[in-house]
Amino acid sequence: MTARARPGQSPTSLFLTCDLQAPGAGAAARAALCRLSPHDQERVARLHRPADRTRSVLARWLALQAAGRLLDVPWTGLRLGRHRDGRPYVKTQPRLFVSMAQRRPLRGGRRCAGSASRCGRGGDLARVRAARPCLPHS
Repeated sequence: MTARARPGQSPTSLFLTCDLQAPGAGAAARAALCRLSPHDQERVARLHRPADRTRSVLARWLALQAAGRLLDVPWTGLRLGRHRDGRPYVKTQPRLFVSMAQRRPLRGGRRCAGSASRCGRGGDLARVRAARPCLPHS
């Protein structure tokens, strides 16, 4: 689901979700994992359950994908950092707010989500109800 923008204007926020039970979700997570930063790969590796690792990788990928689309740059060139309070941000764009929802309660544990916003902290991703699924193509 994207924020509506006037013709000729870029959206200020972008929300993406992924159905974890969709065919190809596991393969998409494996493809995206090798493109994440070593720090993010390490964070994912610390998770014990395979489903949690898949959810975490795809949430990070969705947040980077949303940021890349807003900035009109490839997501593969973006890296996530953490503010002192733990909130994620894009290292080259600290004023671009990103958010990830990968916890099991989101939509019954079936979906993960990522967002990016230019206009302050992103929305509550746990409340995102309907959005088009998005899986990495490469």
